[in-house]
Amino acid sequence: DIRHVVTSTDGQLVAAVTAGPDVRLIERDGQKTRWKVEVPGLSATAVRFSADGKLLAVVGENGFARLYD
Repeated sequence: DIRHVVTSTDGQLVAAVTAGPDVRLIERDGQKTRWKVEVPGLSATAVRFSADGKLLAVVGENGFARLYD
């Protein structure tokens, strides 16, 4: 189950928050997962790319926020 999806500014990547403990970065054309990060116990709820597309912010219902390069 996917909770939240956002596309990078250049349209090449899709970031998705799943109902499980992970966030996935997927190549839009090939539907290949570029990376997956697990955030167990933190309940990620949303993701957002920075304006330049180099950072991905992950936020959750527990009040946490993490940035990934």
